Amino acid sequence: RKLRWCGITKPTWERFQPGQLNRSWVYEVEEVGYKYEMNDLAAALGLAQMDRLEQSNLRRRELMERYRDAFADLPQIAPLAARDFALSSCYNAVIRVDHRDELYAHLDNDGIDSNVHFYPNHLYKIFRPYTTRLPVTEEVWKKILSIPLHPLLTDSEQARVIDSVRAFVEGAQETSTHAAAG
Repeated sequence: RKLRWCGITKPTWERFQPGQLNRSWVYEVEEVGYKYEMNDLAAALGLAQMDRLEQSNLRRRELMERYRDAFADLPQIAPLAARDFALSSCYNAVIRVDHRDELYAHLDNDGIDSNVHFYPNHLYKIFRPYTTRLPVTEEVWKKILSIPLHPLLTDSEQARVIDSVRAFVEGAQETSTHAAAG
């Protein structure tokens, strides 16, 4: 609660009651916080998007399922698995790949935007005093890449992404085969 109101410890309505003469002008800020309120324009845009939410999420799930199907025969590419107990909005299409940075460069060279998300929290300076190393988390982060996924992504655009990822994997296999034979 403190974080969402600029870190202030005492809400306004507790400090200022109608007819109260000894108002409390003093309050404490124990942690740096934020003011999580939106203006009217942002609220109107959000409400308009709510009408499209189910349709957008359905499209994202369809696209994600296509990625899973397209990469099912590639052990080098592991999309996040769907779980029976949850219905994901599929906000990101995250894949795990051993040569993430090389795939990122390959996609960029093909004019396809990809990104790296989910930097491990324990590596942020603010959290360093509270944790020990988490080697599995760090290793997984080095292998995950977000590929294009949004409700307006066309089937042909997605096919281009799939073709580029598959070409990368096939090229990497050829390179390793030539290196082993050489």
